[in-house]
Amino acid sequence: MVSVPAEPSLRSVLAARPDHFWCSPGSLVAGWGTAAVFDPGTGPRRYTRAGRFLRDWSQANGQASTPALASFTFDPDVAGSIVIVAQQTAMRREGQWSVYSANGAAQAPPTPQWDAPGGDDEAVFIRRVQDALSAISSGSLSKVVMARSVEVRFADPLDRHAVLASLTSRYPQGHTFLLEGLMGSSPELLVERRASQVRSVALAGSVAIEAGGERLTASAKEAEEHRLTADWVESKLRAVAPGITRSAVEVVEFGPALHLATAFVGDLVSPVEVMDLVAALHPTPAVAGVPADEAMALIRQAEGAMRGRYGGPIGWFDPAGDGEWAIALRCAYLNGAHARLLAGAGVVAGSDPEAELAETTYKLETMQMALAGTGVAPLS
Repeated sequence: MVSVPAEPSLRSVLAARPDHFWCSPGSLVAGWGTAAVFDPGTGPRRYTRAGRFLRDWSQANGQASTPALASFTFDPDVAGSIVIVAQQTAMRREGQWSVYSANGAAQAPPTPQWDAPGGDDEAVFIRRVQDALSAISSGSLSKVVMARSVEVRFADPLDRHAVLASLTSRYPQGHTFLLEGLMGSSPELLVERRASQVRSVALAGSVAIEAGGERLTASAKEAEEHRLTADWVESKLRAVAPGITRSAVEVVEFGPALHLATAFVGDLVSPVEVMDLVAALHPTPAVAGVPADEAMALIRQAEGAMRGRYGGPIGWFDPAGDGEWAIALRCAYLNGAHARLLAGAGVVAGSDPEAELAETTYKLETMQMALAGTGVAPLS
């Protein structure tokens, strides 16, 4: 097992090749080895079970502050979520570093699952969008997000730590993660809790960076897609933080894309743990649709279990109930010389299937550029 760097920094942590990793502008959690691994199961109570597991484990092992990293499947009915406590953890929050060493023998982490279907061609995605538009026209839903999967094979095995270095360098404003085969850099903060303060960012509506911000702000379709997400997030947060403030809509740049973003910040009126907030917010309309149940039903019918942990919550949490979570976007499953990249696009009335395909294409470039930065060439 590799020791935590004596003087932790992003550079030294990456050089020490962590097994599990999270980095955002607000926090960094890197882990070596596996002290405990937990499968939170399926269903709506999987987040509660994860929180209870960490509290029980920390109490039993005298680890009152040691954080865990976790990744949940997009669909609560699909297995494959995971919670990991590392044997050694380096954590940076609010500029301060802490180091934790867990008691007990190391456990072998589970083998990353690759059971879900692989890549699909462009025609399949176009049909999914067309079916979604038919459902919207029938009045059964207002928005649904369709995803696309692309398989890439490389001449040599990928060095996941070189990919991490590429991601953190290219997207310092992102939420970069590595957990059991899934890695990427997400632009979308799902929720953060720091004591009594809660923060979230609704991100929906996007164009390729070449199109420019004026085209994004002038698009009625993108504005409606964003409004559906922002209103929904606000309603969920206002239930636990009635004084939540909502920012004006901004245009934010992330890699090859521009997005509409609305930020929320407020104070919790009663003790609510970050896992409760994750449960309340996932899935947002940015990754599922409106209404959520109808959108999820259509996604299951169209995609099956293709997403796995793509589009699901990923982040860290501690025994006190704090934590920071993103939606697992702009990511890929990595296995040796094989990568499976995923991207999605929100479909609303007026969406054009070819334009939605183009949206997934430029979103896929986030990971494609990071992989290219490692110097390993894909097979033609």
